Amino acid sequence: GQFNWSHADLVVDHALRQGLRVIARLDYVPDWARDEGTTPHLLDEAHFADYAAFVEAFVARYQGRLDAVVIWNEPNLAFEWGGRVPDAALYTRLLAAAYEAARRADPHVQVLAGALAPVLDGDSSGQSDLAYLEAMYAAGAAPYFDGLAMHAYGWSFPPDDPPAPDLVNFRRVELLRGIMERHGDAAKPSPITEA
Repeated sequence: GQFNWSHADLVVDHALRQGLRVIARLDYVPDWARDEGTTPHLLDEAHFADYAAFVEAFVARYQGRLDAVVIWNEPNLAFEWGGRVPDAALYTRLLAAAYEAARRADPHVQVLAGALAPVLDGDSSGQSDLAYLEAMYAAGAAPYFDGLAMHAYGWSFPPDDPPAPDLVNFRRVELLRGIMERHGDAAKPSPITEA
């Protein structure tokens, strides 16, 4: 199948004319690239190389106009992981393939690991973001991302409530930063891409 570049061209060009920096999230699987009746969030490992080829083509097309690409979205949620049980090691393999492809296309583009949904232990919708990030490090993800996109949701909590592993509040992102720092990634950025 073909990717319709014209829409992406319009979005990127418009953002740049407005003086915005472009961080592109690449996470939907088009109808033509997956089995009929499956969710656009389903990407099986047999097609990771195809996804990486798309990342490479995307980054090459917009070389010098992108600040960063985000590889997938909230892979710790079953919904965002194609209805499957979230798997940090599998996501790390996707991230590694995409990272290498992006860097072939543009050695200067920032590759951000997909933001993790703030999820508490025991939540049936997915795996705890904190446990998932630790599992990514255990699977060897560190060399394959230049930063971690983050989602900061405060829900009904005051914005200055302190972070805690048993709360989903705005400052929960500080717990993710703490994990990054413990793994030697304090210098990597963590832009908040949803709040």
